[in-house]
Amino acid sequence: SQKSSSKNHIKNLIEAGILPEYFSKIKPKLENLQKDIKVSRRINKTGKHFISGGTDLYVQKWEEIYETKVNFLSTGIIPTSIKEKDGKCIIGAGASVSDLIESPVINENFPEMKKFLILFGSLPIRNRATVGGNIVNASPIGDITSILLALDAELRIKNGKSFRQVYLKKFYKGYKKLNLKPSELLYDISFNLSAGDFYFNFEKVSKRTYLDIASVNSSIYIETNLNKIVKIYLSAGGVATIPSYLKEVCKFLEGKEIDAPAVTDACKIAESEISPISDVRGSSEYKRLLLRQLIFTHFIKLFPNKINIGMIA
Repeated sequence: SQKSSSKNHIKNLIEAGILPEYFSKIKPKLENLQKDIKVSRRINKTGKHFISGGTDLYVQKWEEIYETKVNFLSTGIIPTSIKEKDGKCIIGAGASVSDLIESPVINENFPEMKKFLILFGSLPIRNRATVGGNIVNASPIGDITSILLALDAELRIKNGKSFRQVYLKKFYKGYKKLNLKPSELLYDISFNLSAGDFYFNFEKVSKRTYLDIASVNSSIYIETNLNKIVKIYLSAGGVATIPSYLKEVCKFLEGKEIDAPAVTDACKIAESEISPISDVRGSSEYKRLLLRQLIFTHFIKLFPNKINIGMIA
């Protein structure tokens, strides 16, 4: 019958020589592996690493992790929810990238966000990689970090039973150096949800559209009144040793009319705020050019009636 044929599908493939014999033992091995995993709701003070998704940490420090005690961050330790409260979006540090993609709060407020997030890794990586992990990993070109910087996100950090808050743009002190003590954990991330007119965009340049790390990425958030910028947050990745919030560019553009001369001047200011290095993803000069083009791309996409590609000097 069709049912028995489906049930014995693996067995038939093994007998036909298409699959090796050990495939018959994979299912029980996986079931036993799941039973052996013990998830604690307490922090082991002797643990050297905190692991949530582990999608980058397992690659970077697998030998160290294998040989030492680690803390697996279960939902009993950090939240995984994404919710709206008091005009804010609150994202648990344990929420995955897939959780962001599927979140009603994110999709209702940022209809384009799903299109941006689908560029993050592969499906298995998106299912495991967490928002908190992306932030604490401190990659200068982290996609989630870029997006959250442009939303002026605030971090809530837990130490035992106490909490403190710090803005994401003040969280990075240097390459892989964080405003985070060994006894502290990133607990959740929040940002204001605008009730008025706003614009958001994310751009990423990489050798491949999918399954690739950016050479340079950038995100922008703008609130306007008539043709003037009343609030703006702009981030850039891959142009410094830390994920960058372009403070001086934002300061310059706030209150400005949206036009090509203003964006051209903003790009010149951005030049002084960044310090890219030459590496396998491109030369310093190339990354500077990319950021300039991405800043223009934000405005061309968001305000096509005011700025077009022919206006780029």
